[in-house]
Amino acid sequence: MFDATVTQIAKTCEDPTVGGTGTTLQKMLEADPNFVLGLALKNHLSRKKSFNDAKYAAELDQLVALAEKQNVTSREKLHVQAIKLQAEGEGMKACQVWERILVDHPHDILALRFAYMSYLVSGQSAQIRDTVCRVLPQWNISHPLYGYLLGLYAFGLEETNLFDQAEKTAKKALELNRQDSWATHSMTHVMESMGRTREGETFLSATESDWAPLSHVTYHLYWHWSLYNIEEGNFENALSVFDSKIASHLKNSGSWFTMTDATSILYRLEFEGVNVGDRWKTIYDFCVGHPWEHTWAFEDAHLLIGCSRGKDQEKCKQVMNSLKDFAEHGQGDMKRLTSVSIPLLEAIQCYEAEDYAGAIDILLPIRYNIIQIGGSHAQRDVFNLLLLHAAIKSKEPVHHKIARSLLMERRQLKEKSPMVDRLLEKVQAAISAES
Repeated sequence: MFDATVTQIAKTCEDPTVGGTGTTLQKMLEADPNFVLGLALKNHLSRKKSFNDAKYAAELDQLVALAEKQNVTSREKLHVQAIKLQAEGEGMKACQVWERILVDHPHDILALRFAYMSYLVSGQSAQIRDTVCRVLPQWNISHPLYGYLLGLYAFGLEETNLFDQAEKTAKKALELNRQDSWATHSMTHVMESMGRTREGETFLSATESDWAPLSHVTYHLYWHWSLYNIEEGNFENALSVFDSKIASHLKNSGSWFTMTDATSILYRLEFEGVNVGDRWKTIYDFCVGHPWEHTWAFEDAHLLIGCSRGKDQEKCKQVMNSLKDFAEHGQGDMKRLTSVSIPLLEAIQCYEAEDYAGAIDILLPIRYNIIQIGGSHAQRDVFNLLLLHAAIKSKEPVHHKIARSLLMERRQLKEKSPMVDRLLEKVQAAISAES
């Protein structure tokens, strides 16, 4: 059952023939309740809990003691050490331990996946790529998971702007496993980054039956589908995807990750002047109905947006106070990141209060530091758009010129962008009227 669980994680999907990840994990621990590596895996999958959770902390202490008591391998002990570090908020120190495992065990897909995802949630683009680079030459096509490793590698290549190589690698991964949803995900990022949005829509539509039924990233791929439509100005299509796929999944799953996707879609649509009706209620209900652990700064920003668009100023104050308290009394990577996350949330507050100059003054100096809050370039682009639309909405002529500069920057990096075309036309008209 351990192998079945690991395989599903490596493939980013559920396998109904073995009952799915939850079932295989349960059966594995029922068969051997003291299986150290299995318990480490279980605790990693519960990583949404934090060191503030006394029960979770006690479970980890028991796991550490069990690993010391049993005659387990040094690799298993290192896995336990890494999980404990991660639970204490020290994700980057945990990555160092997983990387140490990979030096001696380059086929340890758990160590690779755990490090890889930790790099992703901390915005470490080069490390996302390089953690795969270091082990890939020691794999070959005869390994049943080799193609899935290529899918991981393709995303790291895209996040470091190696788009052609990323596309070739993703295609090779999909040739080996057409249901490889992470390779599909990598391809959607390539197409988004290169401005190939119509091609991206066609690609997702043509392959939907491969990735939609069982993937762990199904609804995130629908988020990408919505983004393509927003870029093209097809706002009704974006809302349709939101309504039929993402909002329903948020209600049913309680997924923080889906909350960020849902929030991002509605915020981007409202930037464009789209009336999204009462759709914010689903997001607001989620935000006030779940505990705030501050385990990912990217989530914190979307949490504040959700409370703000829910018109609950008291909750917004509570979010800010909670984060500031965490900055003082918390620990680990996220505590250190509050030097970026708190100003970002303050900029969101300024924007929501229509203090566009205030938002600009905060965001301009930190815009190149926002990568530290994690997520992909496409996910974090919502904060680039926040700055851009603050500059567009400001009544200060100099801010309109800043907006024009930001749009010209986007044009240089993505030549095909209907969004840039329509916003640049709007900004140029404002600047001309002020001349």
